[in-house]
This record gives sequence, structure tokens and C-alpha cells, in this order.
Amino acid sequence: MKFLKTSILAAVLAATVCVQSAYAQIDYWGQTRSLVLAPPTLIASTSILVTNSPVDVKDLGGVARVDFSLYTNSACAVKALLYHSANPTNGWVALTNYASATSLAETITNYYLFALAGTNNSVGDYVTNNWNIPGTITVPTAYTAGWATPYVLPAPFTNQNAVTLNGQTITSIGLPIDDALRYLMVVWQTSGTATNAEVSANLIARRLQGP
Repeated sequence: MKFLKTSILAAVLAATVCVQSAYAQIDYWGQTRSLVLAPPTLIASTSILVTNSPVDVKDLGGVARVDFSLYTNSACAVKALLYHSANPTNGWVALTNYASATSLAETITNYYLFALAGTNNSVGDYVTNNWNIPGTITVPTAYTAGWATPYVLPAPFTNQNAVTLNGQTITSIGLPIDDALRYLMVVWQTSGTATNAEVSANLIARRLQGP
């Protein structure tokens, strides 16, 4: 009987250790990580190419999202080109299989919310959410499709052009990070007569291992 109790206690302790070990492996912050692909950089002239230092993406997997930002004091045209390589010093080639997100503005109205005192009557009644949708909103024809619920038609990963940036919003793209070589960098291309453009890029992807 004493042996049985000892065995049961040992089994419970072993199970407790296993559970605690499993909890220690859980990522309570989620599986995605935000990687600074290109830190904020001020480009003070036009018609030039500016590159950032390469980043290592070997520990990332799945479909990654890159958010580009552009701030400028005038109509400066800026494009972003993604390059990848197996070597951080040479062998760079253009990454040509990304999908472009679609910008969508959605106005949400709350008719039961009164306007703020002393302001325009419309203030407080609605908000406008600006989305970057990974595709295009499609509304099927009920007669032919059998349903009429709008859905997102995924953007194809076939875009081969430079990413044209809009200074009024965040420009997002998706790319299969597993198809990219180990190192990734952005090349900024400016044109026009304007100056002083600040650019940056963040990469959000699933972390496969590590912190």
C-alpha cells in the first residue's frame, strides 16, 4: 500500500513538472513579432537610391506583412524595392512575389451618440477606420453565387513592381517569408523635385523560435 501511494505521488509530481514545463513554452504574447526592417531615414535629396542595413529573417515563417511609411513636406515620389540574398554583403536580387494590400476607409455611425457640445453636429456621431485589407472586398451576385455576403478575395503573390508609397497613409504588402533568402533589405528610390522625405518599414511575421 505504501509503495502504491509513493508511486501515485511520484506520478503526480511528474505530471506537475510536465505541465509547468509546457506552460513555460507558451508564448503568452502571441506568435507574431515586429521587426524593424528599415529604421526611420531622412532622404534630403531626390533621384537617388538609399538602402538600409540588411536584417536576418531566418527565424520567421509564414506570410509576413511589411508596413511602409512615408512622411514628406511636399510632393516627393518615393518607391520601395525589396531585395534578398543568402549573403549579407553581396548577391542581392529583387524580391518579386509579394501581394499588395488594398486601402479601405470604413465609416461607422452611431446614431445614439450625441454630438459634443459646442462642436459640429457630426462630431461624435461617427468614426472613420482606415484598413489595409489583404485583398479586395468582393460582393457576389446572389442569383449566380447562391449567397450575397461580401468576402475578401486574397491578393495574389505575383506583384513584381516597386512598392509606390503614399505619404498620406501606411502602405502594406504581404510576402511569403519562407520563399525569401536569409537576408532582407529595402532600397528607397526617390524622384521628382521635392526633398525631405522620411521613410521607414516594419516587418510583422510569425517567429518560429527564440524570444
